[in-house]
Amino acid sequence: MPITAGSLPNNALLKDPSSTYNGVPVIFRKAATNHPGYPANSVTLITDRVISIKPFDAAEPGNANGHRSGNGNGRYRTSNLRQWLNTAQNPPWWTAQNLTDGVANTNNRDAPPSPANLINGNAYENERGFLAGFSHHFMNSLLHTTLTVARNTVIDGGGSEAVSDLFFLASGTEVGLANEGVVAEGSRLPIFSDNDSRISFQTQQSINQSEWPQPPIWSSVNWWLRTPQSNDSTNVRIILGSGNMFSSGPIATIGIRPLCNIQSSTLVSDTPDTDGAHVILWQLSPASPPDLSISNPILAGTNPTIAWEASTDPQNLAITYTLERSIDGGAFSAIFTGIGRTFSDSVALGVNTVQYRVKASNVLGLDSSFNISETINVITNTPPGIDGSDGYLGEKTGAFTYNYTVTDPDTGAIITVREYLNGNLLRKYTAASGAAQAVSVSHEQFLRLPNATETENPHTLIIHAVDEWGASDTRTWTFSRQETQADIMKNDPHPANIRPTRAIVTVDSQIPTGAIFQVFIANNGFDASPTWEDCTDSVLAGTIHNFTNETLTAEMWGVAVHVLADRNNATGLGYIGSIGGNFE
Repeated sequence: MPITAGSLPNNALLKDPSSTYNGVPVIFRKAATNHPGYPANSVTLITDRVISIKPFDAAEPGNANGHRSGNGNGRYRTSNLRQWLNTAQNPPWWTAQNLTDGVANTNNRDAPPSPANLINGNAYENERGFLAGFSHHFMNSLLHTTLTVARNTVIDGGGSEAVSDLFFLASGTEVGLANEGVVAEGSRLPIFSDNDSRISFQTQQSINQSEWPQPPIWSSVNWWLRTPQSNDSTNVRIILGSGNMFSSGPIATIGIRPLCNIQSSTLVSDTPDTDGAHVILWQLSPASPPDLSISNPILAGTNPTIAWEASTDPQNLAITYTLERSIDGGAFSAIFTGIGRTFSDSVALGVNTVQYRVKASNVLGLDSSFNISETINVITNTPPGIDGSDGYLGEKTGAFTYNYTVTDPDTGAIITVREYLNGNLLRKYTAASGAAQAVSVSHEQFLRLPNATETENPHTLIIHAVDEWGASDTRTWTFSRQETQADIMKNDPHPANIRPTRAIVTVDSQIPTGAIFQVFIANNGFDASPTWEDCTDSVLAGTIHNFTNETLTAEMWGVAVHVLADRNNATGLGYIGSIGGNFE
């Protein structure tokens, strides 16, 4: 769960992934909460590392003071570094800051941090202002901080002056060192207590950016304070790599560790990320869930499905959704809250219209705007019905039909009916309400059915009727079939003018292994007692059978075929479909 920056312990790391310098997020270390002299309800942050190597101020060739003309100006109020830290402008951002009787001087006494005014490089006149890399959310959280800054006694009159900044440099007093002369520049920040606490390292980006040779990333480096050396016209205090304080001319290339104050109520993640930093969670709402869809049409008494696409949260926080519904133009009320993105609603009979809207909420309790559907008319529809009831039709021995009627009380309803035998479509048609119908199982279809009992793999007839709105009814009947023998003989022999001498017989059949299968043929089929000849082998081989009979008692010759089959306890599908052939 998110926590406030104010509740974090000192020395905790924080970052806003969208606030960057040199292309990477700036990682801060918490220095204090409600520090004396700083804004109320604030948290003080200082960059965890030196983030850049820059001169405090450029040489000022037009300055009447010889030290400042060559070494730069050590007065924090008018320094190049202070101006750069507090601007978001692209170049040119620099304007003259030096003061004469308290008024900005424009007579060329001040000078920008350009290559011509710096002896060790690291010019930043053409670098955009430091604030340009910060998100507008971070900028909105920044608090103006009034700072006390000592003045040197050589040129600037001694004592102190006040400045108000968003980003600033620490003072000697604030890092736990002695006051500069008689001036206390604020009070000690809790994280600074000894030399070790003041030691700082630099980011890889600051090493890469610097034109002045830098020590490797594991070596501690010097960093600027805002405090001037009170008894020198130019020098500024710095923290050495050892944590001690020293002084340097303003044009030296020294590290910077900017500070700022943000609102202590700013939310952060309760656990650190892979950088070891608590991620700042701005008060940002997730996006409205896109593509709200409703199954259409909506029938009274049914369960329409409402679905939407995933929302996005600008900080990748967990999201839940709230779906609300309005009935007949009334107030919206919640019908679903959760992480899912589909919901099956229940629309009661008597409802005329419905409207839906959905929003996303993140773990901070911030809501997106609603995605709102159009008002949808609810259709009052009665499903079709099939007369009778599901049941067992008994044992069938051959082709059969079964009568039924489909009705729909809705005037003009379009009813589509499908008939299935064991899941296979027999017929699809459009039915008129109340018209008598019949489902038929043909002789050929029946022959191909395996044996089945009422309780073991019974055969099914299914009638499914659906209207144009998708409302439907289904009727399911079962039946059994038990056939162990087949005795098939054509009643009318095929006549012949002369004695048939040979024939070929085909039997469309499937005979399970172990069953008895016999085929007989006679060329005197019109005789009272035909002479039957066994042609089973020629049928199975697909070869010609030669007749041996030469006797005839009837008036004419004729070919007759007699097929016998007995299951003989064999298992598996068995049938005789058709008998054909030729003779001569």
